[in-house]
Amino acid sequence: MTTATTYELVLRGRAITRLLRPLLDASHLHGVLAHLTSVGVELVSVGPVARPATQPDHSPSDPKRGADA
Repeated sequence: MTTATTYELVLRGRAITRLLRPLLDASHLHGVLAHLTSVGVELVSVGPVARPATQPDHSPSDPKRGADA
């Protein structure tokens, strides 16, 4: 049985959009990326994550955001 890996895909549009999606393998990842680029979505970054996040990026308690963010 294949275990899916969760990937974070950050997309640029009217706002930066962060998607977390389980993908089965490299061909699944490439298929998703090909679809996104075919419809004109600009990809900012993509990478595996250890586990899905429980809070959105814009959470005020996010320690990665500085005081002037």
